Amino acid sequence: LISTPKGDTKVTKIINPHEREVFVVLNDELEITPDHPILMQDNSYTTINEIQIGDIVKSPVNSGTVIKSKEWKQGKTDTVYIETENGLINVYCNTNIYVIKGDY
Repeated sequence: LISTPKGDTKVTKIINPHEREVFVVLNDELEITPDHPILMQDNSYTTINEIQIGDIVKSPVNSGTVIKSKEWKQGKTDTVYIETENGLINVYCNTNIYVIKGDY
């Protein structure tokens, strides 16, 4: 089981490693691929590519997390693809919890 804002859900698929060429670091803590959808405060999704400094993303524990920094990184990196039954994943970082799409 994996934690989501809708409660615990089953992991239905994992691809590890899932090699990618580029990733983004948000708020100096979340490393994620630029095409990955993230849940915004208004319950819509946007990709990391489209997210802007000052945007507010959904958090299951507070009123939202403000995006304060966005750093692009080049070079091959191994990521993990995780698919969940309810389509969401909570990602726990140093100071924040981010909600990303888990069936992407």
